[in-house]
This record gives sequence, structure tokens and C-alpha cells, in this order.
Amino acid sequence: MKITASLRRLFLIACLGALALTTAASAQPPKEEFIPKPDALEVHGVPPIPASLAKDVAKYTAPYGYTLAGWHPEKREIRVKLLGGGPAIYQLDKPGSRVRLWKQLFVSPVYDVYIDPKDTCLIYNKDADGNEAFQMYLFDFKTFKTTLLSDPGSRNTEFIWSHAGDRVVYSRSKASEGPGVSLYVMNPRDPKTNRLLFKSEGNYIRAYDWSPDDRLVTVCEFYSQSDSRLWVLDVDSGEKTLLSTSGKFPEYYGWPRFSRDGKRVYVITDYRSKVRRLASVEINTGEFAYLTRDNSWEIDGFSVSPDGLLIAYTINEDGYSRLFILNVVANKREAVAGLPIGIISGITWHNNSRDVAFNLKSSKIPNDVYSVNIESKVCELWSKSVMGKLDSEEILAPQLIRWRSFDGRQIPGFIYRPPAQFKGKRPVVLYLHGGPTDQYRPRFNYEHNYYLNEMGIAWIYPNFRGSTGYGKDYLHSDNGLKREGAAKDVEALLMWIKAQPDLDSQRVMVHGASYGGYLALSVAYRIGSQVACVRVDAGFSNIATLIEKIEISRRELQRGEFGDERNAELRSYMNRIAPLNHASEIKSPVLIIHGVNDQIASIEGVKDIASLIAQNKVRLWSIWAGKEGHDVGDYLSWNYQLYSGVVFARRCLLEK
Repeated sequence: MKITASLRRLFLIACLGALALTTAASAQPPKEEFIPKPDALEVHGVPPIPASLAKDVAKYTAPYGYTLAGWHPEKREIRVKLLGGGPAIYQLDKPGSRVRLWKQLFVSPVYDVYIDPKDTCLIYNKDADGNEAFQMYLFDFKTFKTTLLSDPGSRNTEFIWSHAGDRVVYSRSKASEGPGVSLYVMNPRDPKTNRLLFKSEGNYIRAYDWSPDDRLVTVCEFYSQSDSRLWVLDVDSGEKTLLSTSGKFPEYYGWPRFSRDGKRVYVITDYRSKVRRLASVEINTGEFAYLTRDNSWEIDGFSVSPDGLLIAYTINEDGYSRLFILNVVANKREAVAGLPIGIISGITWHNNSRDVAFNLKSSKIPNDVYSVNIESKVCELWSKSVMGKLDSEEILAPQLIRWRSFDGRQIPGFIYRPPAQFKGKRPVVLYLHGGPTDQYRPRFNYEHNYYLNEMGIAWIYPNFRGSTGYGKDYLHSDNGLKREGAAKDVEALLMWIKAQPDLDSQRVMVHGASYGGYLALSVAYRIGSQVACVRVDAGFSNIATLIEKIEISRRELQRGEFGDERNAELRSYMNRIAPLNHASEIKSPVLIIHGVNDQIASIEGVKDIASLIAQNKVRLWSIWAGKEGHDVGDYLSWNYQLYSGVVFARRCLLEK
């Protein structure tokens, strides 16, 4: 970044010198500078982007927040991390103190870091050019030596250290080893000890916790993002104990943790429940009991105190978090008061079993780190988001909305309306999340705030059917032959917009990422006349071909979510509703951004629909990101697609 800025300054100085040598008669206004296209991008249709836009948007993209990395093993100090650029871990001696560098990794990009419980080393994983083949590295704190632990072509994620710090269990896949994601164990200081624990038959297997004696691990075997089985696995013998039901119906089990005595497992599940709740399962007898009684909202995270007496957990109430402390012995819960409204994640207990820390995000802040003392009830802010030149008060809070869809179902979402100085009916961007089981929750929206505050464009984030957070029935209401229901929910939202006095239904952009991109293309062909333009990031154009071309370890997981494309009836349905087969009906301007190395949504499928849309004589901009995968990670490439999106929205929604 500094080199680029310096070169730009030198370029400006040279230009000024050249202008000074011209005669007054031939003097012309200086030509406008434009942002250069990064060499890694193949760009079609995108016009020159004014360099001034980078400065205008920077105010909204510069803020950042440190993420909780854990407590000091002994002291009441917190560690936070930044993974962008050169990943680093920092320490804070007390709430609100300045961050102090603890460990620095001179590699990039890094997916995540996993510190061993004895503070002697960490494991990190990274890929190359967005290929998501995450390799596994050990970084020793004493020698500063880095050791590659995995073999090329494998994908290694979700490392769980044993309490003794002598082993890790982790998820691994490799195309040559067959479909699915299997579970392995290794002593990282001796890579030769690596061995298979739980072989996948196409599903995704992930470990979550070691028993107090480091003999057992809790494991979830995922058939889809919302259908899983719960196991306890003996690490030495390989013996597996199934703690969930036989799986005749889709049931979710996630984030299992051992009790302090190792005799039971706590888990989030929707077994015989309309929503996900916190439950306890006895290992020896299989006895099952719910620990929470509220059926209104879902539990989405929890952590057991080291002494085993308390569980801190969060409830997802219409997208916002509420934090509770459950006394396991007395079976009583207490809400934690005094916290800002937001989204809580990463709940982590100190070894003293009195202090619990967590991340807190909101529409106004990227990420703050808080802790709560269970005895004093005091909430403390340890790490505050760095906002730069942006005042958080400039960021507008969203409004929760609901609208009725085609079948009478109420669909929830959030709307961010522009500031009052923008008069008249305002254009709208509908942002469709991916997953499809994701959920939009009010968080800091970076450049989206530029659209709001500087362009006067409203944003709506619908949680269409199939989104998590609203119960089992809602989650599965788009399965199989009901997939079109999600697109119909968005169509109903367009009708809702038409009824709003402050919104312009003639100026609506449908913008989606991943599955949201597929949905955006679906809406575009179904009701194109009501859509001013479409933007698709890392999307796909046919579910059947998505599954066939996806990286092999994920294939069965996608079949569990979307249905089996090998079934004749399902394949016929997938083809009938595929945007690829309705490309001639897309008449609105389209911007497509896609990574060349995308292992989830193959670039071929979206290039195919782009070539067909081009025949419709509509405005088509495309950005093919070389050395990128499902997400664009390179700084220059990311900024270029960001600025292109702003220009596209301005052309389609603000210019006549």
C-alpha cells in the first residue's frame, strides 16, 4: 500500500512539472486519473474508474477490529489477532489498554491460527491463489521455525489441540483419497505420527473438543449444513459411539463439548424441537435432556467454564444476540445486562471460571472484544474497533421488517435507509446472502455504508426461506422441489418495496454472492422487468452442474443440501429452474465477478451464462479474478471490484 501511494505521488509531481513547461495558450485542465486494472484481473465492459473514488470510499473501508484469540493461560490478560496482511497476535494487559505485539507471522494469506494450550507453538493454515488447499504449518515460539506438516493437494482445517498440547485432531481431505472430509490426529512435533481416525464416506467430519483426560473427542458428521450426527470417538482405539438418533429425519447437532467430569456431552441440536436448543447427552446411557426450555429462538453458541459449573450461551433473537449464563448444578439461567446490541461470537472462558470473553459486532462497529465477570456482573471493553476517520454515529442502524410471501409465510429482513438529506424516492440494493443456510445479521457493512451515506441508496437484506436462525421448518422450507420458494420470497419483497413511499421500485439492484448470486440470476430471469440491474459475486447458474463440478470433498454435502442431481426428477427440476437455461430472459444490466480458481462454484458455469447474456444486447460487465478462489483476497483486486461495483450501481441506479 505504501509503495503504491508513493508511486502515485511521484506520478503527480511529474505531471505538475510537465504542465509547468507548457505555454499558457496551450494549457489544458489536468486529465482525470484512473485506477489501474490489476494485472491479475481479466476485465470486460468496465469503464475507467476515477482515482478519486478510492479516496472517497476509503473512509468506509478503513475501519477494522481485532478478533478474540483467547486468554493468557494464567494472567488476566486477553489476546487478539489480525489475520490480514502479515498475521499477528497481540496482548492487552487490561481492558482498554494499547495492544502489544506478541507473535508475528511473516506469511500471507493465513486462514486462521490455533495456539497450543501450553503457549509453546501454534498451528496455522494457508492456501495459494485461492485454491482452498489449506496446508498445515507449525510455528515454534522458541526457535521461530516453521514446519510444513501436511502434504500437497490435501486440505487441512479445524485444528483442536488436546489439553496436554501434545496432539491435534483436524479435518482433512484429498481428492486421491476419495470423497468427503475425514478426521485425523497428529503430534505436530512429529509429523510421522499423523494417522486416520474417522474415514468419511462422502460426508464432512469435524471434531470439536477433547475429554478432560484427552482420551475421547466429540465429533459431528455432517450430511448437509443442517443435518448431522453426533459421535464420541476413542482416539487410541478408534472406537466410535453414536450419541444421536439413526437419522431417519434431518437433525442438526453442532459444537459438542464435554462436561467437566467427561461423562456427558453438551450440544446444540434441534432433535425433536422446532428450534436449536442446548442439550445434554450421557455418554454411557445415551440419556438425552434439554437444558433450555425456550422454543422461541435458536441458540447459536456456547462455552463451558473450566470448573464445569457454568455455561455461557447466546440466543439469536431475530438476528441479534443475547448472552446468558446457565448454572448447570442449580439449573438456573441469568441474562447478562449492560452490553451493546449486536452479534456475539467466540465465547471463551478464562481458567478462573469467573471471566468470560467474546467478540461483539454491530452495524456501527467491525468488532469489539468484551468480557463479563460472572461474580461482579461487570462488563468490560478490552479491544475497541479502529474507526479511522469514520464516526460510528454516522452509521445508521437497520430496521427489522417482514413481508408476506406467495404462500402467506412471513419473511424477515433488515432495511438500512439513507440519511434524511436525500429527498424523494430512493433506489434500493437487495443483498442476497449465500449458504443457502446463512442468515444476514446486522453487522458493519463497510462499503455498503458508502452507498447509503454518499449515494443515498437504501439496502435491504432479506432472510428468505432456507435461512438459519428461524427454526427447523423455515430452514428446510426450500429443500428439494421447493427451491423456487426463495426466489418467490424476493419477488414478494419487490412488491413490498413498491408500497413504500420512500423507496423507488423502478430502481432496484439485486446483488447476491455464492448461492445468493444464483438467486439473483433467478430473480433476474423471472421478473426482469422489475429489476434495474443485477450483480453476481462467485455465483453459479445451475445447481446440477454446481454439484457435479464442485471439489470432490464437498460433493455429498451439497447433495445433502440441494438434493441429488443424479435423481431424474430432481435433475429435471434443477435444469428447469436454472438461470443458465433462461439466460435469454435476462434483460437487465449485469455485473459478474468470479475467481478463476473457485473450488466451490466453478467459473465455467458463470462464464457460460455471461456469454449468453451478452447476446441479449444488455450492459454486461465481467471481472475474472486470476489467482483467486470463492473469495477475492488480493488487496488490489478486491479494491478494483469494490470500485467497479460502486460505478455500476451509480450508472444503473442514479444516472438517467
